[in-house]
Amino acid sequence: MPSPIQPGATISGFRVGRLIGSGSCGAVYEATQVSLERPAALRLLDAADLEGFADEGRFLDQQRAAAAFHHPGVVPVYEAGAWDGGRFVATRFVRGQTLERVLGAGRLSRGELIAVIDQVESTVTAVHGVGLVHGRISARNVIIEEDGRVLLTDLGLGAERSADDDRAAIAGLRERAELAPRARPGLAGRRRYASLALAVLSALAVGTGLLVGSGSAGEDPDTQPPPAVAEGAEPLGSELAAGSLSSIGCARQPGLNTPACTLAQVSLGGRSARVRAGGVIRRWAVRDATGALALQVIGFSGDRMFLRSFSRVESVHDRAPHAFDTEIEVERGDLIGVTLTPGASIGLRPGGDGSTAMRVSGTAPYAPAEVRTTRVAGEMQLRVDVEEGARARLEQLNGKEAQRAPAGAALAMQVIEAPRGDAYRTELTRVGDALMIDTYGDGGRISRATVGDARTDGRLLAFEQCGFPHGFCLRWLNDGDSEPVVHGYAVTADGSLRLIG
Repeated sequence: MPSPIQPGATISGFRVGRLIGSGSCGAVYEATQVSLERPAALRLLDAADLEGFADEGRFLDQQRAAAAFHHPGVVPVYEAGAWDGGRFVATRFVRGQTLERVLGAGRLSRGELIAVIDQVESTVTAVHGVGLVHGRISARNVIIEEDGRVLLTDLGLGAERSADDDRAAIAGLRERAELAPRARPGLAGRRRYASLALAVLSALAVGTGLLVGSGSAGEDPDTQPPPAVAEGAEPLGSELAAGSLSSIGCARQPGLNTPACTLAQVSLGGRSARVRAGGVIRRWAVRDATGALALQVIGFSGDRMFLRSFSRVESVHDRAPHAFDTEIEVERGDLIGVTLTPGASIGLRPGGDGSTAMRVSGTAPYAPAEVRTTRVAGEMQLRVDVEEGARARLEQLNGKEAQRAPAGAALAMQVIEAPRGDAYRTELTRVGDALMIDTYGDGGRISRATVGDARTDGRLLAFEQCGFPHGFCLRWLNDGDSEPVVHGYAVTADGSLRLIG
C-alpha cells in the first residue's frame, strides 16, 4: 500500500482530496480531474499491490481494455498510468452503498437481493462476451446507487483469473442473498433500521463503522444539538442529559482495543437508566467523551451481574455530540454502560446538575489483576435509542438448508455448552468471499450464520469464550481498518445462534 498523499497534491492531472480507504488493492482517494473539473475516484497502487501484473505494459493493457468497454453496469475508467514507482487508476466518482454494507445491514429482502445479483451476473456475462475477465468480484465492489442502479467496480484489476473465478464469486454472492428474509424489514414488523446517510465511492474496497451526527471541532460542543433519534426507536434518558456514573467493574484482556473499564450510567438526568422493555438498541449517543468507546449492556441474574451484549468500539475525537448506529438486544431491567479503552476520557468539564463520577474496580465477576489508566472525571452524557419488541437480525441457515450448504475452510473452533447442557461445536469458516459461523451437533451441521461485516481479506484476532452465558466472541480485523469487527453470539438450546452484540 503506498504512503499517504497529502490533500491538494496533483498526480497525472488529478488533484487529490481526502483518503477514502485502503486495503489489499491500494489506497483510494476522492479526487478531481483538473482539466475537466470533474470528480473522480483515484486508486493508487505500489508494487506490493500489483501481484499478477508482470510489468507496466500488462497493467496498461488491462486498463485500456476496461476503458474501452462501455456498459451501464460498469463504472467507467477515466485514466491509468505510472506514478512515483507505482500505478494509478482513476474512475468515475459514484455515490451509493456497497452490497457488503447492504448485506450486513439486512435492508433488502431476499428477492430484492437476488435481483441485484441477477444484474451483476448480467453485467459479468457482457464482460465475458468481449473476452474480458473481472477477477475481483465481491460484495465490496458491487455498488447500489441512490436510484437503485447496480454498478460493478474494479474492472481491469483482476490479473491471472478466469471466467470460472467470476462465476464462482457470483455463486457465493447468490448464496449470501439466499440467507436474507423473504420480506423487506418494515416498521410494521418493528424491524426497521434508521436510514444510513452514507456515500460509498466507486473504488472503495474497505468498510468503516458508520458515524452519524458527529460534531465539528470548530463549534462549541455545549451548543451543538443532539443527534436525531433512530427511526422506530424511543430514547432512553433525555436529550443527552447528564447523569451520575458508577464503575461496576474493569476488565483487562489482551488484544486490540479490548475493554479497560466499564462505566454504568445509573441515572440520566434523574431518571433510571434501566431498560424499560426488551428490544434492540438501534443507536447510541455520547457527549463529553473522547477516545475509543463502546456501549455495553449489563444484565442481572439475582444479585449477580453479567455482560449481556456490547457494540463495536467506536472512535470519538472531540467532546461534541456523536452517535453510532448499532444493533444490540436488551432485556427489561438491563443497565446501560460505556466501555473505555486505555487512554479514553470521560467528563472534560465539571459535572452539572449534581452529577458525580466514581471510579471503583473489582466488583464485577471479570475483575482484573491490573487496571490500566483511563481518565474518569466530571460528567458524561449518554443516550440510547431502543426499539421495543424488536430482535437483532442474524442471517442464518438452519436444519436441512444448513446441512446442504457448501463446505468451507475452518479457521477456528470452540465447543459451547447450550442452555440445556448439550455441547455444540462452533467453527469460524471461510466460504468463498464470505465468513460464516457453523454450529455442529451429533448429526452434523445445525446452523450457518453469516458474519456480514467481516471481510476475508482480514485476519482473525480472537474466536473464544468471553464471559457470555452459553456464548462466544469473534474479533476480526478487516484489511485497512484500524478498529476490529467485534461480535458476541449465544448458542440456543436447539443449536442455532443468537446475535448478542
